[in-house]
Amino acid sequence: MENVIIEVKDKTVFLNIFLQEYLSRGFGSLSKREIDILVMNLLVKYADLDNVNNFDLSLKLKLTESKIRNLKYEANLKYRENTEEYIKKSFFILLKKARLTKNKTINIAIEDNFLRNAIKAKVKESGSYTDSSFNSEIVKIEIDDFVYLLDCFYTDAEKIIIIDEINQLLSKNNIDFKDLFKLFLEEAVKSSGSEIGKQGVLLGIGYISGGVIPLVSSIKNLLKG
Repeated sequence: MENVIIEVKDKTVFLNIFLQEYLSRGFGSLSKREIDILVMNLLVKYADLDNVNNFDLSLKLKLTESKIRNLKYEANLKYRENTEEYIKKSFFILLKKARLTKNKTINIAIEDNFLRNAIKAKVKESGSYTDSSFNSEIVKIEIDDFVYLLDCFYTDAEKIIIIDEINQLLSKNNIDFKDLFKLFLEEAVKSSGSEIGKQGVLLGIGYISGGVIPLVSSIKNLLKG
């Protein structure tokens, strides 16, 4: 059988944390399932497996994708620290490959069950819902709900930079954060032309997930056009 080769960044830390958790309730007290969840958590953290898709990871670990998803989900529930920061960071990374459709929805592919449920729960806080009926890993978010997420995830300091810059460009003064992004996204739909009718357009790293300064530049260019 082919050996599984996974490069662990810090083997000593990996081993020490494993032993600490394994012995925390007495030798042999952890069930096989609990050990698997612990090892998955450590692999994600110390072997950069967060950046490996579930299919490739299933080949590496000789597990089905469903088992990979369940282990990662339980590892996140039990061991994930700074949950809010993780959700925010991961959300913006996923936007690099999100699509804005002609139906004015933002479609985001989210393999991570924990993250997908967290995003859905965040939207639910606003009194609305996401749609994953076509594909459980594709989350469709209406523009208003997407703007709500942006309002949650951007810091007050970032919002001030964005609003101040854009208000200098627009003829109407003091547009607020939510109205600005709703206008931006609707203009993006209009400006994409026939391409959006085929398969949608990538929101792209230069739009929302590339940092405040590139984002402001993108909004200015779009609104000027």
